[in-house]
Amino acid sequence: MTTYLLFLAVALVCFLFSVKLIRRNQMALVYRFGKPVMALKPGLQLTLPFIDAVKRLSVDEARGLIGRRVQLIRSIEPPHYGLISHQGEYWPAVSDVGIENGKWVTVNNIDDNMFLVSPIPVSVKG
Repeated sequence: MTTYLLFLAVALVCFLFSVKLIRRNQMALVYRFGKPVMALKPGLQLTLPFIDAVKRLSVDEARGLIGRRVQLIRSIEPPHYGLISHQGEYWPAVSDVGIENGKWVTVNNIDDNMFLVSPIPVSVKG
């Protein structure tokens, strides 16, 4: 009986630590062992307890990146999803075109909890 209650208590604690609530006005990224692995949509989400860490960013804070130059650190193709890096933080992004890793991009907007980015054109020196 005691073993059963102990097991039930441990299972309940693990479940409570795995449930994350992402509010409608937030973006969230899951870090597993310090590396970004996935973006979370608003709503009730499950993560791996004690392994995953969730970093949240309010949409109002995220709007401060619109028009800013950021670096694309990982591109996943298709359909042109990736991660952008800004001041040591990583956030999910999507682009209309494929962009190589390490290239600088401009943040155009935020949609569906992802940054919409476009490549910065290479200026031609005359």
